[in-house]
Parts: sequence; C-alpha cells; structure tokens
Amino acid sequence: AVCLSDDESRRARMWRGVVVVVAWVCAGQREEEQVHVTLGQSATELLVTWATRNESRQRAGSSVVHWRPRQEEEAWREVGSSSVERYSVVADGHWNLDYTSPWIHQARLSGLEADVWYQYRVDDGERREVKTVASEAQYPMTLAILGDLGQTGFSAETVQELASHEPRPELAFLVGDLSYADGDGARWDAWERLVTPLFASLPLVALPGNHEIEDEDGIAFKGYRARYPAGPAVADEIVAPGRVDYETYEMNVTYDYGASFYSFDVGGVHVIALNTYADTSRGSLQRAWLERDLYCLDRDKTPWVVVGMHAPWYSTNEKHRVDAEVASYRARDNLEDVIAAAPVAVVAAGHVHAYERSKPVCKGRVGSGPVYLTVGDGGNREQLYDHWSFGAQEPWSTFRNGTKYGFGTIEFANETHALWRWLPNHVDGPRDTVWLVQVEAHDCDVPKLPKFACDPDDVLGEVARRARRSSSSSASKKTGGGTAFTAARVVVALLVVAATLALALAVLIALRQACRGPRHPSRADRDAFFRRHNSDFSIVGLQMDDLDDDDLDFSKDDSASRELV
Repeated sequence: AVCLSDDESRRARMWRGVVVVVAWVCAGQREEEQVHVTLGQSATELLVTWATRNESRQRAGSSVVHWRPRQEEEAWREVGSSSVERYSVVADGHWNLDYTSPWIHQARLSGLEADVWYQYRVDDGERREVKTVASEAQYPMTLAILGDLGQTGFSAETVQELASHEPRPELAFLVGDLSYADGDGARWDAWERLVTPLFASLPLVALPGNHEIEDEDGIAFKGYRARYPAGPAVADEIVAPGRVDYETYEMNVTYDYGASFYSFDVGGVHVIALNTYADTSRGSLQRAWLERDLYCLDRDKTPWVVVGMHAPWYSTNEKHRVDAEVASYRARDNLEDVIAAAPVAVVAAGHVHAYERSKPVCKGRVGSGPVYLTVGDGGNREQLYDHWSFGAQEPWSTFRNGTKYGFGTIEFANETHALWRWLPNHVDGPRDTVWLVQVEAHDCDVPKLPKFACDPDDVLGEVARRARRSSSSSASKKTGGGTAFTAARVVVALLVVAATLALALAVLIALRQACRGPRHPSRADRDAFFRRHNSDFSIVGLQMDDLDDDDLDFSKDDSASRELV
C-alpha cells in the first residue's frame, strides 16, 4: 500500500503510484535483481549484493560481477559471487508468513583505487556506475543520513530526492528500519527493487532497527543478516536465540559483530554503527568493542566521529520515549559515557517518525557534548509522528518537525567545521541547518576511556578481555563493590558466623543437660530438704552426713533412690 497525504492532488498521487509500481514490477522481471553496493574492509574495496531465482545460480561463483574503471575502455574484469545464501521462514500464526528468499549473492571487488568511479554489471544485466570513497581526509565531503525508509510513495520520493541531491554524498547511512517487512519476506524483495536504482550506485551502509528483528523461535534479524552483511565487519556474526518483548522492547537475543555493530572510515570521518537491540551492558562485547574502537582512533587521520543507532536518546516526541522502552534506556545508560568521552561530534538515530535536533548535550546538561539528530522521517507506512510529549521543548531540544518526510546531509568543510542540513521532500532548500564545531574534549563529567594495546591482529582478544573485566567490575558494583564495602561485608560475615557458633554452643549445652537429667543438689539444698520433710520419711542405715552427691541423684534407679520415698 502507498500512504498518501491529504494535500496532494489526485493526479499526482496516481502517477507517482504508477511509476513506483511499474519500477517494482519491471525490476522483478530481471534474472539479476535487488542490487545494492556497500563498503568493504577499506576504501579500495566494495561489496556488491544481488539476488537471483534461477536454480542454476545457487552455487558460489555461478553468478558474476564484471567491472572496470569508468574512464578506461579496457577489458572487463570478472569476480564471481563469494557467497550464496537462501533462507526460509515458517509461518507462526502470529508474526511470520511462509517465505523462501531468492538466492542472495555477495561479491567483493578488491584492489580498487580510492575515490575513483567504476563501471560494473551483474552477469548480463544493466551497466551501472559507483564511486569508491576517499582513503584520506579531503574536504568538502558529504554524508547522507536517513532512517525508517519503508516502501510507500513517500519512501519513493525520499529515494528520488536523495538520488538527485547535489553535492552527491559519498554514501548513505541508513540508521535502521529498512523495508518494514515485519515477517513478510516478500516485502524485503519489493523494498530491494524500490531502492536498487539508488543504492546500486550510491553505497549504502545500514544498521538494524526494531523492524529488522523479525525473530523466528528467538533467532532475530534473519532477513537483515542475509541481505546486509557488513562489508567492514570486525568479525563473523555471533548469533544465539533469546527472548523478544515487542511491548516493552526488552531484548535478550545474542547478535554480536557481523552487521550488528561495526565501523568504517570515509576520508576524514570515522562512522560507527551500533545496535540498540543487542546487548549493550557493561561486560557486553558491543560496549567493549565501542570503547576500543574509540580509544584506538587516529584523530589526526579521522578528526570527525559520527555514531549511528536506531532508537534516539534525546527526543521530545510522544512516541518511543526513551524512558518507556527498555532497550533504549539501557543503551543510553550503558553507552552515553563512552560516546561523550571520545568525543563524538554527532549521534544520529531514527525510530521516531519525525525530525528533531538537539543542542550539544551530555547527561542531560546543555552546553557540551554530541549533537543528537532524530531522522526517522524517511517515509514508512506508519506515517509521521507529530505529537510531542512536552508543552515546551526541553532545554536541549532546539528544532523539531513532525509534518515532513525527508533526510539530511552533513557536509564536512574542514577538520573543525561541518554543516548539517535537514532536507524535507519537495521543499526548496533545507528547513534546518546548523554548523557543527569539532572540539578536542567535551566538558562532561564522564570517565576516561579504558586503555587498549590497539594491536590490529588482536582486536577480538582485546575486546573479549575488556568485556570480562567490565563484567567482573559490574558484578562487584551490583553487590556493593569497592574496597570499603568489601571490608564491611567481611566484618558482617564474621559476626554472623560468631553468632551462629554461639547459638550452636548454647543448643549443645542444653541438649547435654537434658540427657543428664536434673543437676546434683548441693549440701545446703540437702539440709533444707530434709528439715522440711523430716517427718515424712526415714533414712535406713545412713546418716545424713554420710550421703554424697551420687546418693541423692534422684534420676538414678538405685536402692538409695527407691528408699527416699
């Protein structure tokens, strides 16, 4: 379905819908389809992904990419698909529909030159052009940021506006919620066809949002993982089943590395992609990796740092408030200190279907810290959110709009200044602009980043060791932590042990006395006893002074006891 605004003319709506549908249908007739390009491990590598439905194309290398530099009429070079994957989903009566994907291919184009245009085609398909990113800082350089794109008429408009934008961005950074397939795998295919004209020529870097979770028996992000393996991934993904609560957004799934969280360089800009819905706790791989990634940065080479995630930490919108969604506030509580310590210049998010920009803010205090951007206005079927929770904006909120779809760009002018523009669709020029100024450190009371060896051959080892240390430290803090408190705990434990031993001793004494019977009477007791009862009995053959303690032990069954009656 195509969502349409009330103020558009009927004819414009009709023709836009026809164009979109025809583009989808025609693209679906190709043998090779759903083509998009993303970055590789460096500026000299690109990763091409595409789909085929022919059973003969199910093996690695059975479908190929032909490429050559755009300015040279030399022979085409050929690279076969290095991996081919097909996935299936079984209907569960609640969320997922039965679906089997086409064969999804990936091929790495390696040995390219940075900042150079190339021609390529998949098999005998359409010839396309794509440009590698710069390997060194050069200015100006533009980065496009968008979120929550979906596949409506508004989505198509955003795609068209971005495709024609000048200056051309080096790449598009999509901060989650791509296709809104939501368990219907056919919608992934339709979305890929919609965005192919743009992202087959403009490298797309994506991160997962809540609409990519699509869990099946606790295994999450299945479609996203198959279609968007991160070219710059640190390591192969680690996936394990868990629990997903879509009401509270409390997630307990394992999805580390791969396309879950990773980073890459574009000229003088270091871009970090995070996963709101994977573990961010102290002791998690994601947090430990982020600490290392930021600590080991060469700020002379990449003075700018941009972070992307799906759920915003600073939003005044009524929808998806950070204090109402478990994954969001956990991510903020666990990662904000790390990001502020770097320091990061910009944090971009989606999730909220509106646009909002903050002032520099850290831990709620205005004046220093990253600028937080919410760009969830890409065009999805859930439409815009123009309802705000506060009558007046929070002190850190400086611009917000919930009536327009669009995207934004950051144009990095030099090492210290960059221009952010919010670009709503069908508006002549930006609606919100601000100059971003790079600083050496944020004036924010946060701990320094932990130290790492920064050995490029031991990234996973350093991250794992840091995660273990953080987990141990976190466990101590949860139980009291700290030297003073630990000593107090020892003292309390010793007191408890002493009290327990005293109680045990008292019980033993009582039991011993119970087993022995009444205590032996003293001589004074005996004298008093006989004076009171002298007329009641006589002692045969014994004088009083001749009695000893055992003779008057009334608990004994002997002759003396029997005669004292």
